[in-house]
Amino acid sequence: MPPALLARPHRPSTLLSLPSELLNEIGLYLVQSPFSLSSFMRLCKTTSEAGAYVRYSSVHIQGQQGRNLLVSLLSGSAVSRFYCGLIKRLWFRGWCDTDMLLRSTLLAQVLAMLENLITVWLEVSPVDTGYLANRLKRQGIIREPLHPTQATVYDILNEDPPDRVPLPNLRHVRISGDHSIVQMAIYRPLAELDLREYLSQAEFARFLMSTEHLPIQETLVGLTLRLEAPVKLASALVLISETFPNLKSLSLDQVSLGWEVFFDSLQYSETTLASLQHLLFNRRSRAALPRRDKVFKPEIPVHKVRACLERFSGTHPMLQKFGVHGFVWDRNFLNTFVRHEVDRGSNEWDVIFEREFNPEIYVPDLAVLCSEVVYDW
Repeated sequence: MPPALLARPHRPSTLLSLPSELLNEIGLYLVQSPFSLSSFMRLCKTTSEAGAYVRYSSVHIQGQQGRNLLVSLLSGSAVSRFYCGLIKRLWFRGWCDTDMLLRSTLLAQVLAMLENLITVWLEVSPVDTGYLANRLKRQGIIREPLHPTQATVYDILNEDPPDRVPLPNLRHVRISGDHSIVQMAIYRPLAELDLREYLSQAEFARFLMSTEHLPIQETLVGLTLRLEAPVKLASALVLISETFPNLKSLSLDQVSLGWEVFFDSLQYSETTLASLQHLLFNRRSRAALPRRDKVFKPEIPVHKVRACLERFSGTHPMLQKFGVHGFVWDRNFLNTFVRHEVDRGSNEWDVIFEREFNPEIYVPDLAVLCSEVVYDW
């Protein structure tokens, strides 16, 4: 061995000798420990950058610390613009917030800057939704959809539409609050839409009509709705299938859903969702369903459920999973449906309907926010 190699001192491996990919993985394990993640980011510039991709890819805005984060992102510095580019998911909780009006103004301004945002989860009380909707309109996030005839005129004239559409990469939206704020979602090519408030018959009709001739009709593959009692479930299924023909996952809640209504909805359904894989009824609502030990009465035997599902799956060949409250039917390799029960707190459906809205992927409020955003390394 050459003497030069023998004389070379041994360098012990340290945390900073790890590649950036492993440092990012370490940051992922620290997500649920705000103090540990803050300490990790404060070590040096390398760990700060690695932790930033974790800390600011999914942000949780709530309370005073959420306000501080919004203010920091609006500072206009190069560092704040860098962090705005990192944010891909945003969960805003403004329910009964004393500073909701100020936070709505800040939120609307920040949303307009998030070019890479793919998921928005808004929890806003109906009282405050109107003000937030007005602020979003001022930022161009809520707007009138561009009719196909207007788009044709711009193509003929070789001109671009009047202005840029904010949030060009937005694909997943969950909204709690007044339905006026839904306008921020319907003109976008969304993949998933979750409306948490119950829709009346008129509101349900307006929602479907507002999506006519828009890209969302072809791109939407996941839909979660809550319907009030007067809405007929069988008719709702038909209208949804006609409006969103490419749905793969559909979840409907209705307080008045009983077993007779459920069977009629499936037996006489004329839906044509060829791509439907997951269908779920009353995941959250349970008031109208009888006790589990009294569900299968003599006049409604178990084989009737299986026959109903097999008939429904005949027009929906891709159907793999079906659920009603705590009961789940899975299609097995024999092409038959097997039933099992799940508890109310089970996360069996989360992988389908909660993948982008799982609270665990949103970093809890950190004790230190502003210094990490504006600190100039």
